[in-house]
Amino acid sequence: MKKLLLLVCCLVCAGYLLYHTGFFTYIQSGGSLTEIPRIEVNQKEYSRTPTGDGLQAAKSSIGFAPDENAYEGSPYLNQFDAFQWPLNTEKTIYLWQGSITRAIDKIVTAINRGNIPVYVRTVFAFEQLQSTVWKNVNSVGSKDGMVYHGTVEIHGDLFDLYSYTYDLPLQPGESTMPSLLQVVLDRNATASDMMVIRQGYEIMFSTQACQATGLPVEVGVNSDASTVLNTLLGEVSTTQHPWVGQ
Repeated sequence: MKKLLLLVCCLVCAGYLLYHTGFFTYIQSGGSLTEIPRIEVNQKEYSRTPTGDGLQAAKSSIGFAPDENAYEGSPYLNQFDAFQWPLNTEKTIYLWQGSITRAIDKIVTAINRGNIPVYVRTVFAFEQLQSTVWKNVNSVGSKDGMVYHGTVEIHGDLFDLYSYTYDLPLQPGESTMPSLLQVVLDRNATASDMMVIRQGYEIMFSTQACQATGLPVEVGVNSDASTVLNTLLGEVSTTQHPWVGQ
């Protein structure tokens, strides 16, 4: 009798765990019993090739100079040229026109190397300057765009913390459209700013992902990407980000 009661208790506990981890939802939505769900996302960083029609790996540090046409209220910061996205020629991104002569390409994307659809967000840390670092951010694919979270300290320096969340699930093998596209330094950059830049200005980013199917019941099947990511991974904040403790 005790063995039977123990068996029943084990079965109840197993059912509870499977239900609350989203296992049944995963199977109902096409999941496989023979393949363990695997989440793996690689982040990529590009710049345009010298010919302007392709992509190449971007440099890790930024060595830019003030641009005379980059300032608060500048019309040139709202003037763009269409650029056919090489990783998906049916789609287009918009880069600053030639009037912004000292813009630096910083084209950030992510690729789903796992075997299930995932929600993706990229967290950015821009080294803090006294003047503005203007950002050209892709407005398509994220309803919130680049969200500012405050200032954090990373390996002894101050950084401005941002995040960019993609609205739609990223399918296995697919690449996101870019989040960040370009940066340019304000024309009123100070001598202190230029000293930081000469030492190698840093823009760091870290891409995070979680399952988009087979969600635990506590998340809700109709939740948007931000809600799912915040529930499963936690909200991005000055006390919760990829570089805490560094």
